[in-house]
Amino acid sequence: MKEREKILIVGGNGYVGSNIARSLAPDYHVIATYQRKYTPIPGVEFLRAVSLDDKDHAKALILRHDPKVVIVCTGTNDVNWADYDKNLRQVQISHSAVPMELTPPTDTLKAKFIYISSDYAFAGSDGNYEEDGKTLAVSNLGKSKVSTENFVINRSVNHIILRCAPLIGRGPMDHPSWIDQLRESLFCGRTVSFTKKSYHNPVHISFLTRVIQECLKHDLKNQIFHIGGLSKVSMFECAQILAASLDLDYTKIDSSDQLPQSLINDYSINLNQTLRALKLEPLSLQDSLELMKKT
Repeated sequence: MKEREKILIVGGNGYVGSNIARSLAPDYHVIATYQRKYTPIPGVEFLRAVSLDDKDHAKALILRHDPKVVIVCTGTNDVNWADYDKNLRQVQISHSAVPMELTPPTDTLKAKFIYISSDYAFAGSDGNYEEDGKTLAVSNLGKSKVSTENFVINRSVNHIILRCAPLIGRGPMDHPSWIDQLRESLFCGRTVSFTKKSYHNPVHISFLTRVIQECLKHDLKNQIFHIGGLSKVSMFECAQILAASLDLDYTKIDSSDQLPQSLINDYSINLNQTLRALKLEPLSLQDSLELMKKT
């Protein structure tokens, strides 16, 4: 029996990582790292890994398990949390130090390095950003993502960078997604706040896992792909639409904005190059909602 290709997912216990692990487990030997706790996934081997911002720890992890692919999806994508000064060090560790320390030993093994980035890599001034568009981040989260993207591009000879819009889906019990948190809050009658001034094109998380599967299937390398949907909405609108689709009280969703209405950020990303290269069909927001209901 042919031995299955080994894939190491760093941050595999989180919302994004666990969905990637679950999608790849049927076809690959998947090892997922965690720091404190994890929710078991059938067919996935979980491994505790700490201090991966340390060069020796990162190198030992990679060389010990000898993966053919390393996927890094560490850290929170909560841009507001990341912009608090007290959280800056943790943001830099999760989104920059850890992936940067993992890149060189992955390259030594000639393994593929896949980095999960964010639409916050862009300035948010224009929107409809293309895959080869100029990155100019303004948030702590975005700046960390951009610095890591540049490092990976310059250091890895076999890499894929995936810039993601907000991802719609369910997370594990110990790492709920923003959708899970929204659903729980509204179900309990609590008011939640979302901004009307930040526009994105969210998509179901299965689109991300499909892109990863295509990259592995065709052994693509040294490319940037965008993970987003067809529909551009504010996060406030997105939350209301999601709540309504789940028969929850969307009137409990209010605006968190304090800035003037004229200050609008458009982080929407263009998918044309990604769709052509991978021969994929795009998802509308309604498509993503239907997929979420099935999970």
